[in-house]
Amino acid sequence: MGVVRLYAVGIDELRDLFSGSPETAARLRALAADAFAPSPTPPERRTLLGKIGGPLMKRPVGAPVRRPGEPTASDLEALLAGHYLPPERLDAGWALVRLWLEDAAWGTFTKELDEASIDELDFALCGGGVEAQFSLRKLFNDRLALPLAAAAGSVSGYVRAGHALGMAEAYRAASGWLDPARSELVGELAAWLGQFDGWAAAAVAAGRPAPDLVALFHQ
Repeated sequence: MGVVRLYAVGIDELRDLFSGSPETAARLRALAADAFAPSPTPPERRTLLGKIGGPLMKRPVGAPVRRPGEPTASDLEALLAGHYLPPERLDAGWALVRLWLEDAAWGTFTKELDEASIDELDFALCGGGVEAQFSLRKLFNDRLALPLAAAAGSVSGYVRAGHALGMAEAYRAASGWLDPARSELVGELAAWLGQFDGWAAAAVAAGRPAPDLVALFHQ
C-alpha cells in the first residue's frame, strides 16, 4: 500500500529549505533532534557467541540505535546545504523534507492509496465528466525542482492554489454521484482543498507566501 501526502505550503518556502538559511536550518535541526532522537540499546545479554567473539563483535553498552532509513546528522547538514545525497540516503533525506513540511504547512492531508486505486479513482472521475487536469495523478508532475532526487517508489509535484480550488469544486460535485466508497474519499479531498482561500489569507497576515499544493506519493 502506498501513501498520498498533500501539503498546503508555498513552493518557494520548500525550496528555501535547501538554501542554507540560518533560521530554516535551526528550525529543522530542532525538529529532527526531537523526532529522530536515537534510542539507547537495551541491556546486553551475554551469550556464548558474545563470549567468544571478542570486543569487535560487541556494541558499546548504551550506544544509540538508529532505524534503517532514519536521518543522521550528516544527512541533515547535506540537505540544508543543498548537497548531493547518495541513493541509499534518499529515504532519510525525504524523511527530513516531510518533517519540515508537516511543521510548516498550513494544512496536511494523508491517505493510504496504492497506484491502482489512484488510477481507478481518476478513471471514475473522468468518466463522470471531471476535467483530466483535476485528476489526482496530475498532482505528481515532478515539478518540485528540489536538489534531492526521488527515492525509490516515490513521485512528487505541486500545483498552484487556483488549481487546488478548481479541484475542490470539481470534487465537491463528483462526491454526489460517485459510488459510496469513492464518494467518501473525494468528499474528504474536496473539504480539505476548499480551505486554500482561508490558508492564503492566514499566510498574508503572517507575512508568509500564499500556499501552493505540494504532493508526495510513496509506494
